Amino acid sequence: MRRILCQALACSALLWGAQSHAQIALFAPPGVHPEFVGKVATAHINVHSPEDLEKNLQAVKGTATRLDLDLGPVLNSRKPLDQIPTRYHAIDANGARTGWQQKSMAPQEHNKLRVIPKDAEARKILQPYMAVIKRYQAQVATVFIADEPYLHGIPKADLERIATTVRTMLREQGIKNIKLGVIFASGMVNAEFAKMVDQEAVRYVQTIDGHRNTLSNLGDQASAADLQWLKDIVQFRLTTYDNAGNLYTGGGVPRGYDLYGFDFYLSTALQDRLYEHMLPLLKKQVRGGECDISAYTTMSELRAQLSFYQDGPVRQASAADKAAGRPTPQQQDKVLLDQLYQCRMTAATEMMRKEIAKIGSKGKILVLTESSNNGVLEFDARQNIEKGQPERLVESRVLDEVQRGLDFYQAQRKKGDVAALEFFTFDNTFDQTIQLDIGGFVDMPGVKKLIFDSAQREMCQSGVAAACQKR
Repeated sequence: MRRILCQALACSALLWGAQSHAQIALFAPPGVHPEFVGKVATAHINVHSPEDLEKNLQAVKGTATRLDLDLGPVLNSRKPLDQIPTRYHAIDANGARTGWQQKSMAPQEHNKLRVIPKDAEARKILQPYMAVIKRYQAQVATVFIADEPYLHGIPKADLERIATTVRTMLREQGIKNIKLGVIFASGMVNAEFAKMVDQEAVRYVQTIDGHRNTLSNLGDQASAADLQWLKDIVQFRLTTYDNAGNLYTGGGVPRGYDLYGFDFYLSTALQDRLYEHMLPLLKKQVRGGECDISAYTTMSELRAQLSFYQDGPVRQASAADKAAGRPTPQQQDKVLLDQLYQCRMTAATEMMRKEIAKIGSKGKILVLTESSNNGVLEFDARQNIEKGQPERLVESRVLDEVQRGLDFYQAQRKKGDVAALEFFTFDNTFDQTIQLDIGGFVDMPGVKKLIFDSAQREMCQSGVAAACQKR
């Protein structure tokens, strides 16, 4: 039985030779862009149709760039509304459970909760994609099954089940040397961390439902603004509302994967209320001074210290500060963001390491880091984007975050279990969930040069002759 299981899961260690080289990659959800072909080892794309997949694979054929394929968009579907629980464990101000509570609003049709299909259906869905992958298997590095599954309610058991199915299909097609991967949000592989995230989602539900109840009881005294809010919240609330109580909080990582990734972007840490109380939990996961941000217990406190989350124009050093040689607001920002990066990324990496070790896996770690301007624009104190963005200053903040990622990667790869560093994102895109334009590094020359130069150096060191020539 053990031998059969090993064959079905392809014994992930076999795909990682002793001489495996770590890589620098980028995430380009829309697909391959000619500008990065040959300049990075791998590019991570979303898959939407067999025709689109073949077009993207053809675009990198004969080059030094291979593709990581995210099959999640075609494989996984929205959870049916009648299968989404609307009862949750309410909590008090201290986070203690106070009993079951019913949400006041029904789930939205366009929710973020996902389900992985049963094996027969999964086979039917994936068959045409397997045919394309077989023709271009030399251009494929990794197949990803789901993006942030626990945050979207997909349990570990379903990830293990679909891993076996996909492994079997790859073997039946004679497809070899392609890894299987999954990417988790932040520290969701740690059960305590996942429960903290779900608890914050529940707080959001209680806040929204409480305010909705208050306004609904105003009757004729409700203002036009109150009535408009009551109307808007039904359609335009955060997906956090439906997710609350429906996240997978059991922790752990699924068996059967070669690559276990996590993303923990700066914009997420600074802006997503789910991580408001994460700092104490992160500090528990690391030894040494990586999480030495003892002056702050919440992300609101930390964010309030950043110069670009303040009302008014860009903050500048005063004449007195300059005369005294004190750090500028921008220098102070950098010191704090350096600390925040080390804290959250070290903690998340350690959480991942512990969970991989628990199942005795030889799988490697993929670290996703941010290269967009989403979290470093000029905001007011209420996190609203201000007009008249200072483009060079914003790009310098992105450049700093990219350099943090590169430094972290170089330090962590020495431990032998970090396979790649991936930058999100290359393209400019529009995030429907937050109704926000996100600027990728495609239009940031300094950031682009740093990432491409770093990737080329890694490729050259791993024996890619073309990368050496370009350098």
